[in-house]
Amino acid sequence: GSGSVNDTKWVLRFKWVIDSVSSSNVQGCIGLASNTGSYHTSQDGVFLEVIDTSGANFRINDPNNALPDVSGGTVMTNAVSTGTRYVEIARTGATSATISFSSTSAYTKDTESKTYTIENVTGLRYFKIFNNSSGTTSGQVNGTIDDVEFYNGVTSTSNYWQELGT
Repeated sequence: GSGSVNDTKWVLRFKWVIDSVSSSNVQGCIGLASNTGSYHTSQDGVFLEVIDTSGANFRINDPNNALPDVSGGTVMTNAVSTGTRYVEIARTGATSATISFSSTSAYTKDTESKTYTIENVTGLRYFKIFNNSSGTTSGQVNGTIDDVEFYNGVTSTSNYWQELGT
């Protein structure tokens, strides 16, 4: 929240251990947003959305000054289930983002990777984990998010070095 991130390139990584998933009615998001508001607050964002209203799936979502949209985005084939995932959310251009799942902390994107076209998403500055608390969802995803890494101004983290000052 200390300042806006680059509007065309950044990488967010984290280890996500899902211990349990209860019910088939789960809805929430993880990613970067333009404000600290709830799920029901208009915002810009690039999110990994947990959506399980008619099948357990993740999807890429990018509200453009709107609410996260359960019917939009790109559905991923990786199921919302127990286990460990290494997640990378990357802004790869002014109009594109990629979400990848890996089986190891090397972030090799060996499980799944999807690119999504985003629209006019700017002013992101908050890492958010939030759910739809409207009363229409009753399920829970229990677990931990750890080892969070954020790289601003880059689209790749391999062999990246930058000298700051003299």
